[in-house]
Amino acid sequence: MSLERRALCDRLVHIPVRADVGSLDVGVAGSVLLYEILRASSRPEL
Repeated sequence: MSLERRALCDRLVHIPVRADVGSLDVGVAGSVLLYEILRASSRPEL
């Protein structure tokens, strides 16, 4: 992503993937993001 496009973003999210995976399609990336949000919100407070 160009620096100009990054400057337009409110937030950037990084989803780690293996080296042999070029990219994720938007459906897969959205599913991973929602899974992590729900997983984090269901953790008991320490």
